[in-house]
Amino acid sequence: MVSRSTPKWGVMAWANVNGPSDGNICHYHPGAFWSGTYYVGDGGCATDHSLGGEFEMLDPRGAGPGMYAPTLKFMGEDGQAVGTAETIRPRPGLLFLFPSWLFRQVRPYRGNALRISIAFNLSV
Repeated sequence: MVSRSTPKWGVMAWANVNGPSDGNICHYHPGAFWSGTYYVGDGGCATDHSLGGEFEMLDPRGAGPGMYAPTLKFMGEDGQAVGTAETIRPRPGLLFLFPSWLFRQVRPYRGNALRISIAFNLSV
């Protein structure tokens, strides 16, 4: 006989209000399964790419795949190169969800307006 249970999800959320030169160093969120971000305001990043402020997700395998032969690309099952990073340019109304174990950072913002986002973690 299989016993079924329904997990009790917990949510923790916070607001980020970032101004000129603000960013976040590389980190992950232990104790959570999923994390996400919703952008309320981007400070102009969506239309002016010189302002920076991109959200960057980093492959946790780091530089390892490219250390011995930098021109040799190791491909994952989905055909994407491993050991690389993916960037997301903020824009108002953008919502994205990602596994909490994924390393991520926010590149420094070079504009003068405020960038506002809501970040959240989902845990069991």
